[in-house]
Amino acid sequence: MRERVDHLLLHASSLITMHAGAIPRRGADAQEVGRVEDGGVAIKGERIVAVGPSEEIAARFDGP
Repeated sequence: MRERVDHLLLHASSLITMHAGAIPRRGADAQEVGRVEDGGVAIKGERIVAVGPSEEIAARFDGP
């Protein structure tokens, strides 16, 4: 069963993301970004709960 979210944004031509890490990054490390083509974002309340390719986000989440 797919998780219900408040907002589901799909098919963004390109999303820029911060690489995940266990600790806050400083200096040159803070400049590293990721890029997701045809990206999707799932939002529940005031939190972004997932970011990734639209196909994966649409398979995991159900929005309004």
